[in-house]
Amino acid sequence: MAKVYITAIELSGGTLVRHIINVWYGPNPTWSQSDTKRSTSDMADLIDGNVHQAWVQDPANRQEAEVIVVRPTGRPKYLRTKADDDPNDNLLKLPKKK
Repeated sequence: MAKVYITAIELSGGTLVRHIINVWYGPNPTWSQSDTKRSTSDMADLIDGNVHQAWVQDPANRQEAEVIVVRPTGRPKYLRTKADDDPNDNLLKLPKKK
């Protein structure tokens, strides 16, 4: 299983983690033009299938948080970070792309 960093997100229809529709990821914690773009659903499948272990690095303090898949009943799965000392989800601190 490869450790990757989600480096940027795209939101649609709101500003919560469940509104993330695409993510960019790569081997380094900061965004690069060579990062790969995937839909949230595809990235969730890569995490669930143990292809990737995804992490986020907080741009402000460089603290890392693991990304997990949330599967609410009757709604599409989405990504969020494991709970840490920060009350805000680290994914939402990443650069926003379109």
